[in-house]
Amino acid sequence: MHQSLLTKFKVLLLCLLFLPIYLHNLVSSPMGLTVDEAAFAYNATLLSKTAHDENGRFLPVFVLSIDGKDWRQPITQYYQTAFFKLFGASIYNLRLSNLVLVFAIGLLLYYLLSLVINPTAGLLGLFFYLTTPIVFIHGHLALDNNAPLFFLLLYLITLYKYTQTKKLSNLIYAGISLGICFYTYKAMRATVPIWGLTTLLYIFLQNKKLKPLIYFSAGLAPFALAAPILQKLYPGSVFDKNTLHLSSVYDFFYPYISSFDLGFLFIKGDDTPFHSTGIHGMFLLASLPILFYCFYQIIKTRTKNKFLFFILLLLVLTPSLMGLVGSIHRASRLMVFVPFFAIAFASITSKLNFKLRVLIIFAFLLNFIDLFSYYHLNYNLKTQALFGNSSYYHSYITLNSISQKTTFTPYINKDLSVSKDISGKFFQEAYLSKKAVLIQRDEELPKNAVLMTNRAEVPGLNLISCDEFGQCFFQSP
Repeated sequence: MHQSLLTKFKVLLLCLLFLPIYLHNLVSSPMGLTVDEAAFAYNATLLSKTAHDENGRFLPVFVLSIDGKDWRQPITQYYQTAFFKLFGASIYNLRLSNLVLVFAIGLLLYYLLSLVINPTAGLLGLFFYLTTPIVFIHGHLALDNNAPLFFLLLYLITLYKYTQTKKLSNLIYAGISLGICFYTYKAMRATVPIWGLTTLLYIFLQNKKLKPLIYFSAGLAPFALAAPILQKLYPGSVFDKNTLHLSSVYDFFYPYISSFDLGFLFIKGDDTPFHSTGIHGMFLLASLPILFYCFYQIIKTRTKNKFLFFILLLLVLTPSLMGLVGSIHRASRLMVFVPFFAIAFASITSKLNFKLRVLIIFAFLLNFIDLFSYYHLNYNLKTQALFGNSSYYHSYITLNSISQKTTFTPYINKDLSVSKDISGKFFQEAYLSKKAVLIQRDEELPKNAVLMTNRAEVPGLNLISCDEFGQCFFQSP
């Protein structure tokens, strides 16, 4: 009992040490919202208020957004909706919701490693996870890239419990977890089928009986059967025909091989600028030597711990179908690598002597400090150039404050970029108590109205104030 409490205290302490690091500049790093973040946030706000999305659809499984160009995946969309319903819609709560998920994933990883190895391995795996560049960067991006990790770990936990207890219900839970994972993120359409087939083979080799295969398939089947129905109801939401292409065998294998490019994994990172810093890779460079050793040891001792070897096999097979979608050097689509790498790292380093573990942790921390410093300076400026600065949400707070004090209806000039882009639409829904009316620059402002504009003077209107974001507020005389 004493040992259990001590372990829980260590886990809590590690999370508390990293929490302020992740919370630092949560809203202002990156300074702007990506178009995908804004689309999720806008629809989460609408759904939390009215149960209808931006297209007027009542609780749709998939939300069509970004001018009809892309579908919001349901798990993240409705998770954010529930978060906004409980805590209110705001840019801070948008990113906080994602951070809650990041730490929940970390705790699931700890739990899995504690089951498979021991609590020390769990702590080491949690440390590896929290210092991983792709995890840290996506801790500040309220996107759907993190969601697959949560259900991947639930699947691995329940599958491992089956191997230990032989309870068939665990296989149903594993199938359900994998089925949900299929709908968390579009890249999972090319990944979950590989995991499912590999799992069926693994289960069969456990005892060579048909019944366990039926139970696992029963959990997974409803999600597979729903795919063609959902594709018909929401064309392009499940499978995007425009991205499926294969011109040669080389086009098929290159994305697979590129997924294990060491320069990509440990230095360059994602080809999309805001998914990586460009110099820190998916994983810390300091982790490269020890990971080689860890993978070697898992292969060497594969007969002693078959589950660890199975996890390594999943890692190797994960990008098998990436050639069908031409995904090359896209770390954001390969975030499911993270639990596999963390498990491999922790399972072996937990067996090393204390001094060597301390040395490894120290090397990780030095590398992570460099990442943290670069992220909040260089990376932040780079992302501002890509999608601007969202600090103008304060203008909506000011507009709402004036509207509430005067009981006037808020008006916004239509030609303001802040009124036209999807971030502006999110801020209007999140921060204004009354629905704003968009008005042309040359239209006359009615009585009992307050106007937000980027003009310093408007003939016939009384200036209330101007803010630091270039917006001025007027009221009708």
